[in-house]
Amino acid sequence: MNFFKIFIIVFGSLLMGAMIFFIDDSSVIDATAATYFILINAFLGVDIAAMLNNSASMPPGEYKNMKFYRYILSFVFMIILFVMVVYRKEVNGINSIVAMSSFSSGAMIILALLLSGLEGNKIASRKAPR
Repeated sequence: MNFFKIFIIVFGSLLMGAMIFFIDDSSVIDATAATYFILINAFLGVDIAAMLNNSASMPPGEYKNMKFYRYILSFVFMIILFVMVVYRKEVNGINSIVAMSSFSSGAMIILALLLSGLEGNKIASRKAPR
């Protein structure tokens, strides 16, 4: 199951990268980038929710380990795709503002999801009242 989830992230990122390089219409790139942004962040958000649900069902003090590689991989792909869009803008003059903002904000959101997952895991594993 983990291989399939990684495959989805890698395949989607490679497909998005191919669209950035081979499609010359900035509106198509922007729409696809926004869709990619939503899907990757939704995938990671559901991953955090499942992890927190599992942590909440465990005995107090125990928690489900977070799968950091998914977040790191998604973050790296967001940065690479951002650089690709900037490169296309500089070399070919394709103005894809939505794609640039989707990838840059997506990278920041992934970092925020990572931090919130760590903190949420601490909260979910603590069942004793204060």
